[in-house]
This record gives sequence, C-alpha cells and structure tokens, in this order.
Amino acid sequence: NSGGGITYSLHNNKWMRLKIGTGLQYEKESWRIFEREFLPALDTLSQSSKDKLQEAFGINEKGNINKDNVRWNNYIQMVYILGEKFNMTILGMMQVPLAIPYDNVYNVPYFPVDNKKYPRFTLEVSANFTITRHFSFSAKYFIQHDEGQISPLANEQITNFTNGLVYKF
Repeated sequence: NSGGGITYSLHNNKWMRLKIGTGLQYEKESWRIFEREFLPALDTLSQSSKDKLQEAFGINEKGNINKDNVRWNNYIQMVYILGEKFNMTILGMMQVPLAIPYDNVYNVPYFPVDNKKYPRFTLEVSANFTITRHFSFSAKYFIQHDEGQISPLANEQITNFTNGLVYKF
C-alpha cells in the first residue's frame, strides 16, 4: 500500500488533537477464490489450462485474483491525552474505490460480478497506559466493513481486539 494526501488540524492543545484528512491510496490486493482444499486439484491442471484460467478469469496458479486498486481515502482522528500516563486515539475512515473492483472479472455462477463501487468503513480505537519509562499497556479495537470484496470467501466485516504489554528500548 502507498498513497498521499492532505491533513488539516481542527484542534490542538495539550490534552486533545483533532484532525481530518483526505487523499489517494493505492493497494495491491490478492483475493483467494477457492477453498484451500481445492488447490491440489488446481495443481493437476496442464499449464495451458492454467494459462486459460489466468487469461479468462485472472486466476493465477495459487487460485488468487490479483487486483490493483486506487481508493479515495477520508478520515477523522481524535487523540486524547490524559496526563503523562494515558492516551487514547479514535480513527474513523471511509475509503471509496475509484474503479469497480470487479473490472475484468467474468460473471460466472460461483463468482457473481457486482458493478457497484462500495465504500470501505473503518473504526479503530486504541488506548495506551504508561506503567514505567519502558513498560506500557496497550489495547486496540478494530472494525472494518467492506462489501466490495471480490472473493466469495472474504468476510464483509472484520473485527479485531488486541492488547498487550509493550516494552520500549
């Protein structure tokens, strides 16, 4: 992934920062099309059959479709700093694809093509509590909703919670 954009600071003092931003993001994605159990069967195909799969459907020898995507990225970020020990960051993001993700993908029953550009929504909340100069406790909650997945195996919504002890050298 790579990209660039502009950020504007709406508010900045010793306990809170509020920023908004917009820009473009490039991402190279690889969508898995088949269940992993099917991949040995894919290996039994002749090279000419594999080449036809690549040509007709864009499916490579690993059973994936590789796509280059450019998205218009918009976000708002709030950082709360409560003393020297605690800070919390809230990030909301909306990414709109500039092209239909399904371009150059054939419509087959197993793999129905949708001609819409679905935005991707992301919310990330993280908190850090400093214990000592070297140790801190960190927690992060992440949720993302994306209806524009190509693979029928991809979830439209991803949720993740992580926490841990952080050591800084």
